[in-house]
Amino acid sequence: MASTVDQVITKFKRRFRDCEASYALTLFQDAHRRILKKTEVRNTTRAIPLTALTRQYDLDASVYKIHEAYYERSSSASDWKVLTETSTDRLIELSKGWRTTSSQSEPFWYYITSSPSGDSAKNQIGFEPVPTVSTSGTYPRVVLYTTEYAALSGAETVPENLLDDDVYTDIMSELYCKDAQGRLAQFKFYKDAAAESLEANAQHVTNLQLHTPDFEIITPFIDAGRVF
Repeated sequence: MASTVDQVITKFKRRFRDCEASYALTLFQDAHRRILKKTEVRNTTRAIPLTALTRQYDLDASVYKIHEAYYERSSSASDWKVLTETSTDRLIELSKGWRTTSSQSEPFWYYITSSPSGDSAKNQIGFEPVPTVSTSGTYPRVVLYTTEYAALSGAETVPENLLDDDVYTDIMSELYCKDAQGRLAQFKFYKDAAAESLEANAQHVTNLQLHTPDFEIITPFIDAGRVF
């Protein structure tokens, strides 16, 4: 069974008893975000209803990473079209003034951008070409396969498909020592420990997806040349 947030914080505080619980929870959330950047955990899907001739749509703030996107004409997978990730910079390279010259049809690219929202910015997803058909009922629509972030606390558990919860305590230790005075040596130690733990957990999650057993990576002796 996966550890709870409280259990992870208790484990962390065995290393740093002087760390306040509220600060430890902040460190946990920062560690959780870093883990989500590196591993495919907390995955879900999001459907975006379309409005004809509307290019950009708000993305929920919890969407942390997009793995795949499909333009779905119907419930049949044969009617789904894979959308390719791009960027506004890439679209500019392909065609200056692309916003004024782009065609209107079924999209085949998507990009992530942002728009002002109060004193910050909110993420948006855009499509190229501009969709010409509005969603009626359920279809057509765009479905995103995503990793999503939500703050965890108390009895909520960390993702069960991680290798262990040391990845949380190691990252939390790195962040704590980075901010604390007189802990430079500990910071360097936990920075390396966190990187190693994060890599091991990311590989473990990948192995689960590929149905591959975990393995130990042994650095070979190399006398010349590049390693790829």
